[in-house]
Amino acid sequence: MQTSSIPTQLPCREEQFEILYNFCFENLQMEMSSVLYVAGVPGTGKTATISKIIQTMDECEKAGEIPGYKAVYCNGMKLTSPKNAFLEIYRALIYEDSEDFEQDKPLPKPEECKIKLAEYFRSKPEVSTLLVIDELDLLQTKRQDVLYQIFDWPQNEDSKLVIIGIANTLDLPERLQSARVASRIGHARLQFKPYTKKQLGKILASRVEIAMEKINNTKKGPNSSKSSKKP
Repeated sequence: MQTSSIPTQLPCREEQFEILYNFCFENLQMEMSSVLYVAGVPGTGKTATISKIIQTMDECEKAGEIPGYKAVYCNGMKLTSPKNAFLEIYRALIYEDSEDFEQDKPLPKPEECKIKLAEYFRSKPEVSTLLVIDELDLLQTKRQDVLYQIFDWPQNEDSKLVIIGIANTLDLPERLQSARVASRIGHARLQFKPYTKKQLGKILASRVEIAMEKINNTKKGPNSSKSSKKP
């Protein structure tokens, strides 16, 4: 019942799920680069839906429906500085899989990470990357150089980079007051509108139903389906 829980079903977000699924599946399958901007006020299911999408893409990869890929999640709220986004993306995408990786070894500086990431996406990576950036508006700087650099990577078709940017306002690209950033984020946008009272009731009923099923299955125990007759 917690808001952080990722449910098995996403009632009232079927349309958004389908759009995100098609966007990710098609671009990862064709190993193309693309950007989708997702907007909606807090509590509208953005993060939960995208988390479910990543789970689904993992299942598609295991089933051989899409090539291998890497999923990277970066939350602007957890960064002490916008430039640390380069550090977090580099850590998850490159550093932890490299021969130089050591648990306690210091990471390169953010500026160096930015250079290494630019080189990585220019060199036609072996697998695609699905990069999800939550709280995108917190990566703003005076020159908007962090956002510009990140959204410049998929301009190279060989980067195999799929970016989903998440923020609270639909018109964030225009409010950045940077035409070059807005043009790179593009016009592909998906809005999560606030839930209605009827939708909230449907979601609550769905969560209760799932919780009751788990409780009943726990009470039955692992051997409930087995016959209790002695041989």
